[in-house]
Amino acid sequence: MQPDPYAQPAPVVVNVVQQQQQQQPVASPYGGAVMVVAPPSPAPTIIGILMLIGGGLGVILVIVNLTSVERSLHDFNELGIEVSVGWLWISHLIDLVAQGIFLGGGIMLLQRKKLGIWLGFASIGVALVNGIIGSIVMAGAMEQLAEGAGAIAGGVGIIGTIFCNLLCAGIVAIPLMISTSNLE
Repeated sequence: MQPDPYAQPAPVVVNVVQQQQQQQPVASPYGGAVMVVAPPSPAPTIIGILMLIGGGLGVILVIVNLTSVERSLHDFNELGIEVSVGWLWISHLIDLVAQGIFLGGGIMLLQRKKLGIWLGFASIGVALVNGIIGSIVMAGAMEQLAEGAGAIAGGVGIIGTIFCNLLCAGIVAIPLMISTSNLE
């Protein structure tokens, strides 16, 4: 008798057992120690993106500050505070350069180049020095308002500047602390 061509075939049940893949050590064909290769860390990419965002926003904010220097001088004069016009321009231009370097460091870090971290450190160092000098200059200007006001404003400005820049430096340094960053 011939098989019925329209009959349904009997179902076949197949049990598939998946094994969890584990990282296997790679043995050298020349003998010696066994070496385990770990995947590269995503930390340089993440920190590079954060540097791009921070540097980009920093450049935009410094450009906005450069357009408002005259208004700031007018506001200071209304309050009776004498601030150097040259210092305001130079300070903002230094900030613009520092933010541009920070942006460039983020681009380099995305390409997994260690130079990006060092550019970030350089930018943070320039911003730190500029912030401390700015706090001292503004403390001298604030001293004209009230006795002791300049010292308080300068101290808060310097402490805030040091804290924020150390925090940024610590974040930028994270890829250096990770052994699987694979930075060139």
